[in-house]
Amino acid sequence: MTFGDLLRKLIEQSGESISAVARGAEIERTSLHKTLSGERTLPYPAVKKLAAYLRLTPHEQKIFYEYYDMQIQGPRCFEARKTIVRILKDLSNLPVPEEKEKLVVTVKSGEEENEKEEPKLLSGIYAVRNRIRRMIDQELQEKEPELSLFLPADDGFTMYYLYNVFSEYRTKLKITHIIPYGAADETQGSEGLEILGRVLPLALTASTRYHSYFYYNKYEVVATPFPYYLITATGVLLISENYETACLVSSGEMLDHYQYFFRQAIEQCSPLLQVQEDIFAILKTYAETVEKNSYYTFMRQPCMGKFYTPELIEEKIRKNFPFREKLVEESKRRFSELARVTGDYYTFFDEEALREFLDNGIICDIPREAIEPLSMEERLFLVGRLREAIADDSIMGRIICEDLLVFPPYLSFTVSARNKVDIFTLQRYVGDERFYNIHIDEPILGRKFMDFVLFLPKSEYVRSKEETLKLIDEMMEKTNG
Repeated sequence: MTFGDLLRKLIEQSGESISAVARGAEIERTSLHKTLSGERTLPYPAVKKLAAYLRLTPHEQKIFYEYYDMQIQGPRCFEARKTIVRILKDLSNLPVPEEKEKLVVTVKSGEEENEKEEPKLLSGIYAVRNRIRRMIDQELQEKEPELSLFLPADDGFTMYYLYNVFSEYRTKLKITHIIPYGAADETQGSEGLEILGRVLPLALTASTRYHSYFYYNKYEVVATPFPYYLITATGVLLISENYETACLVSSGEMLDHYQYFFRQAIEQCSPLLQVQEDIFAILKTYAETVEKNSYYTFMRQPCMGKFYTPELIEEKIRKNFPFREKLVEESKRRFSELARVTGDYYTFFDEEALREFLDNGIICDIPREAIEPLSMEERLFLVGRLREAIADDSIMGRIICEDLLVFPPYLSFTVSARNKVDIFTLQRYVGDERFYNIHIDEPILGRKFMDFVLFLPKSEYVRSKEETLKLIDEMMEKTNG
């Protein structure tokens, strides 16, 4: 169904003629007729008038505007952008982890199978899931626990179970995960984004202990009863495509064969998520996101690094911070790169985070434990420079509409001109000392994120330039007062 088809259906349901609806909504009758036939597209204000005149319910309005957006953007772009919005919302809603407990896993009596009784066939999705859980629990008892997974990312059970393991317990578990990825072109739609949305929570929780790889799988026909598998120190679980059947293999010979095959497969795959924790490597990556005289970022706080002076950096990085000199050097290099940007400089942020910055003076571009809060004079200087740059269009800075789009408070996203995506962690809660970077080099994902960033200024997800400037003025006036 097209937008025109839906609009025709709604007009018919109203019991009025097309001409009457055009008069009532103050829209030219010819324009409405051409919209219904698909010959033209109405401007957004006219669509809002139609929704009001037809007295659409909130649910009907949601569908009505989605069909309109789909017509304007095209189905694939529309779906990809909606998927990114959903991923950001899901990441925003991840629970804040409590203090992790020491992992104590006890395998129930009778759960360990006789090594010689194999292969063992399991039937039914619950039996398969139960075996996956038991194998993970058994592996966690190893001195150096390690899982090798050749599983699709939509295996929600396994991904969620592993996410909970890392969320709740201190563990040395290392995971290597190969993911079938779909077509190597734009015809894959939002599949790559869906995969990203499923693996990011685990990557953010497990950090450098989760290693994900992918390969392009162009064929839908599965020619083997067990296309997926999971390898532990004690066995291999072969899993059917629908997860309703599995075969447990635990002989040393077969286990060695699958471990060797998995290592060979890794060599033919590409990294999906690359995680690094070294703060200086992360700052170097920060600088490298400024490419071809452009910079694109979105996070809760506006990126004002363009206006950080070498003197400010020298003064504010804590004197007793370990490796302070190197941190100062890398920070100056990073922010000098931003200062030299004269082309595209995009920063999207939320109103509350800007208010918080004016209140507490804490910037998120440098780990919080490494930097002193800025003085009120310094805060107003930076926000004033940001305001001027937005006003003269040297920066594309916009406040988001938080009822439609939310940014995770503990993440910063940058997209480079070479279609690479970097996710940097920020302090999530008091005492959180994790600071790492997730690098995504898959080109189709990069293009979809770049499309999203370039789309935002003209979308309903952000406030207009005038609205953004007005809100900044109000905040600065209140702070000054």
